[in-house]
Amino acid sequence: MAAVVLRLRAEVRHRWLAWLGVALVAGIASGGILGLIAGAVRTRDAYHDFSRTMRAADAIVAGRSSFGLGGAVDLHDVEQLPQVKTTARANVSLVFTGRTDDGRRVGPVDFYPVMPTDGRLGTVLERMDIRAGRAANPAVAHEATASFVLADRLGLHPGSTIRLRFLRGSSFPTAAATLLSNFGARLAGAPGASSSAIDELADGPDVTVRIVGIEASPAEFPPIGPDLAPPLHLTRAFTERYGGELVSSPLMYVGLRDPSQLDAFSKGIERLANGQPAGFVQSRSLQTPKVERAIRAQATAVRIVALLALIAVVLVVGQALVRQAFAEAGDDRVLRALGLERKELWVLVLARGFAIGITSAVAAVIVAVLMSPLMPVGLARIADLHHGFDFDALLLVVGALAVLVGVVALRALAAWRVRVAETTPAPARRTWLATRLLERSRLAPSADIGVRSALDPGRGATSSGIWTTVLGATLTIALLAGLWSFQVSLQHMLDSPPLYGWNWNVRSGAPALPDISAALVPAFAHDPVVSAFAAGTVTQAELGLARVDVMGMQQEQGHVAPTVVQGRLPRRPNEVMLGSRTLERVGLHLGDIAVLRLGNTAAGLRVVGRALFPEFGDAGGLGNGVYMTYRGLQRMLPEARRNVFLVRYRPGTDAGAETVHLRRALDPLPTRASGEPRELQALSEVSGLPAFLGGVLALLALATLVHTLISSVRRRRRELAVLRTMGLVRRQVWLSVFWHAATLVAIALVIGLPLGALLGRFAWNVFAEDLGAVAGAQVAWVPFLLTIPAAFLLASIVAAVPAWLAGRTRPSVALRTE
Repeated sequence: MAAVVLRLRAEVRHRWLAWLGVALVAGIASGGILGLIAGAVRTRDAYHDFSRTMRAADAIVAGRSSFGLGGAVDLHDVEQLPQVKTTARANVSLVFTGRTDDGRRVGPVDFYPVMPTDGRLGTVLERMDIRAGRAANPAVAHEATASFVLADRLGLHPGSTIRLRFLRGSSFPTAAATLLSNFGARLAGAPGASSSAIDELADGPDVTVRIVGIEASPAEFPPIGPDLAPPLHLTRAFTERYGGELVSSPLMYVGLRDPSQLDAFSKGIERLANGQPAGFVQSRSLQTPKVERAIRAQATAVRIVALLALIAVVLVVGQALVRQAFAEAGDDRVLRALGLERKELWVLVLARGFAIGITSAVAAVIVAVLMSPLMPVGLARIADLHHGFDFDALLLVVGALAVLVGVVALRALAAWRVRVAETTPAPARRTWLATRLLERSRLAPSADIGVRSALDPGRGATSSGIWTTVLGATLTIALLAGLWSFQVSLQHMLDSPPLYGWNWNVRSGAPALPDISAALVPAFAHDPVVSAFAAGTVTQAELGLARVDVMGMQQEQGHVAPTVVQGRLPRRPNEVMLGSRTLERVGLHLGDIAVLRLGNTAAGLRVVGRALFPEFGDAGGLGNGVYMTYRGLQRMLPEARRNVFLVRYRPGTDAGAETVHLRRALDPLPTRASGEPRELQALSEVSGLPAFLGGVLALLALATLVHTLISSVRRRRRELAVLRTMGLVRRQVWLSVFWHAATLVAIALVIGLPLGALLGRFAWNVFAEDLGAVAGAQVAWVPFLLTIPAAFLLASIVAAVPAWLAGRTRPSVALRTE
């Protein structure tokens, strides 16, 4: 083995620069992959760890209010339930108006002012992670802390101000009567009215609060439900000074003795409600899966990027190691002739790989650690409590070993490939179909030479490099094509709300409100821009062992309901329609009987349809939910109020202008014009990662193409010299290299574009079906068509250097030295 050590030392002295170059490429790329994998793990676990550390409330319950807003239970009775361990109290204002310091009008659809009453909110339960600024001083009435969702929605930052105008509690009966009686008149008014009803009626405190901090707490992570808005946390001093004057509803944050007792706790509240809507605002067991589902989409995107990057790195590093192996093959033959045994040669090969691999592993660990401040991504970055540099020691150790073993394995495989190529007799040259076609074509000499060079690369390192180049370019084009197909399909769904169940223009009202149908049904019926609307409510019930959101609607004009994909809408009180994912989860089919339980009442309902449901309640998620007639819901919940309205405009209506008008006319009723699923938003937040990967792969593919062309030019120096002596001019030599590059790119385009379209279509169909939405996969025709000239243009640009080198070949020198 002394000979092996002696030879290795000599190679280190003479070839260390080439080895270091390969090691750095492998190490930096592998470190990026390790960083992505670590980021995916942190992304996946971030919200779970955040909820535990920040003491997330297990449930939020709205209590009985003297104003008829909120829930139907006395929070003191809720606090006495045996499942309750700890609580935090607050009041929330539901009737107010305001303006930000940039002049934007805000109201209950934008946020809820939350006024703590016992100092436990934000400390004992739902602790706040201050993302910017500081927490509001509890003793200062005019300071506030904004949720990060609210800050993002309104562009708030520490130092921003919001002017709030409230309705005085003593004025509520008169104001409510005025609002209800004027809805119809305000709807009939001209669009673009300058003020809302609440602007004219607000006679309570007029307060300007200053945002001193931006915070994140577990219950405030999106999706927070269609009937909720992010909170603006006011102070106890504000509550003590103004709280008694305002129209507000009591709120309780509940920590249970055991989170698994939520079902028993929910049933206890339903008993206390005594047949009225219970007033659940949010529950951790239902909120957490929705948040984690959105985060999981982001983590999956990061893992896919890491996998594709790994494939690209294996191709690039493998090609470089094969070239090194071919360069060292001559020395190995000399060593074998001098007496070095075969096993000693293999030890030498592995030692070379180990020298490169250990350097790569060290570089990979350094790069992964340096990448850690960039991770995790998307929503999980808000939940991550480990700011700055962070690393998983076990993951880094395993990753470093994987890099070392991978490089050594690739180095051994490259050496084996070289030895097989040297010991295998040259096969009879096959005549490719493309070559036969070239023989019959009338291409110019430069084109013929370039195309033949690409299709007949010969043997050895150049042959391996050319096909590796084609494979890398094909992978890049397929990735980009698949990404574009997926993004076009995603945008098509976002532009077509019926594909995810939002089959109306606006939804107005909320389950916590009293029955307001007597005022709104005639108003909508006489509104000329309304083509159809339905009135009803949303509540929760049990279907099998799962809690589900139930939408009970009465069709008042036309038909407005979630998008039906199979069967029909319920027409009778004993019929029901289920969301696609709900139907699969409970194992029912059309025609089966679904047993729905609400409080102490149970009913068997025949399943007559399968539909696409947008998120419309606490338990909801895209594709989840139950739809039934309002009369059917009333049989189970006699006190059900009609306080939720689904409205569709007539064709040709300017939906944006009409929605602005409708919001002002119905203010302060929450009115929403979008039900965009959080899963789709989560994907859009990380859509830059695949694009970034595509750019990196494109650069690698172009660099590999340049390397391949240069190697081909060097290998064919003698052929080019002979052709030059036969009359081929320098311009024709240049053109032959351009044709060589164009041929390789054409092969990649022919394979990569269809493959990418199929992969993108498959990925989108799987994703959409898992969401419970209509797939509606689209083909990205415009990007596909633009890719073709762009790929040839880039190939021409990168071929310039190899073409220049080929043109400088002097026939006399090349023929003398070959």
